[in-house]
Amino acid sequence: LVTEGYLKSVEIMNIGNMNIDEVPRDTMDDLSSIVTDRVWIDNISHITDQLSSILANVRSKWLQLHNMELSEADTQALVTAMARVEVVWLENVTLDMEELCQCQCYAPSALSRCRQLAVCGDMRSRHQVTLRRWAAQAGWTLTVDNEALLIMERSFNAS
Repeated sequence: LVTEGYLKSVEIMNIGNMNIDEVPRDTMDDLSSIVTDRVWIDNISHITDQLSSILANVRSKWLQLHNMELSEADTQALVTAMARVEVVWLENVTLDMEELCQCQCYAPSALSRCRQLAVCGDMRSRHQVTLRRWAAQAGWTLTVDNEALLIMERSFNAS
């Protein structure tokens, strides 16, 4: 339906517990580009760069990634996606946090829509120092900082 142009928008897309290499790439790209509210990706496996492609096409308000490992290309695609989404939620995601924080993604030109980054699970405990430093340098405010969750929000006048 989406590939043929009959489906113009989808509010929520959940992808979980599957190998996404089994789904045609064009279909996933087209579908991820028409989601308006939330893209939720949990515990997927992939051999190809299909996750990077999905992230490159996301235009929803909210992007949520759970229980997965991101390659360097996937991390770069996530940074790109952060320019188009308002909220990014990462739980038990393995990625190159230094690369994510060094991306200058807090600059207004690169991070035009993202206003909140939430990190929880083991990811929060592994990267709390780096994330706090990034938030301070980026001019973001820590709005939740507890054992389970770290939420950083962009100040409207942060640059």
